[in-house]
Amino acid sequence: MKYLLLATILFATSCASDSNSHDAMAKSQIDNYVKSRVKDPAGYEAVSYSPVKEDALIQQEDQEYLMLKDSIKKVDEQMGQILSTDFQSRDALSKLKEALQQRLAAFGADYKTGSRKGYMVVHTFRKKNAAGAMVLDSVRFRFDSSYQLIEKPDYAVVGN
Repeated sequence: MKYLLLATILFATSCASDSNSHDAMAKSQIDNYVKSRVKDPAGYEAVSYSPVKEDALIQQEDQEYLMLKDSIKKVDEQMGQILSTDFQSRDALSKLKEALQQRLAAFGADYKTGSRKGYMVVHTFRKKNAAGAMVLDSVRFRFDSSYQLIEKPDYAVVGN
């Protein structure tokens, strides 16, 4: 019984420790990214970090990917049912299939399984603007399943 209790405690602390190390890894990458892009790194001050949580945007992208695959399959089924002499319908479906395949190709190889995982953190910080005044800003950062930064802010807010 003692061993079971000890094993449970060790497991719980290792999980908490793992979560803390992921939080620390995310915060470190965010700080390094922001400091490397603000005009005055000495004027950067971290205010808060949201908890690391699963990225709902990745789940939405996965659903869109799977819907595109399903739509292409349905177009193929419809093309098989159309008479070979109905050139207009076949041409229209062929163009639709091509457009769907182009959108599907834009997703890249990561989407083959439809079960990717990612995380996000919203970071609030103070920085000096071009006039030297301190301003408050919040930026969303996205991470892959191994907690590597995959999406950096694509607007100039960090550099101003």
